[in-house]
Amino acid sequence: MPEALHLARLAQSSPERALTLPGGAVRILSLTKAQDGGTDACWFVCLNGTLLLDLPHGDFVTLRAGEAYRTEAGVARRLTPVGQVTVLLTDA
Repeated sequence: MPEALHLARLAQSSPERALTLPGGAVRILSLTKAQDGGTDACWFVCLNGTLLLDLPHGDFVTLRAGEAYRTEAGVARRLTPVGQVTVLLTDA
């Protein structure tokens, strides 16, 4: 019988580094400090904690557990966790 993946534990096994899940385009990330979020189109799905997406021109989005946001390609962003946060990332 296939085993389920415990996403939070998997992400915490490699903090501050996105891990690609088996099968492809989905990554999981555990953050405790701010980091660059790149410029590729991406969905950010907050699994636990609170994540601030700092966007250009002083804009920002606050994601709490269960919330998601899609960024367009070419839009730079900085990922800033409030405490510890686990985020699911997928190409948009």
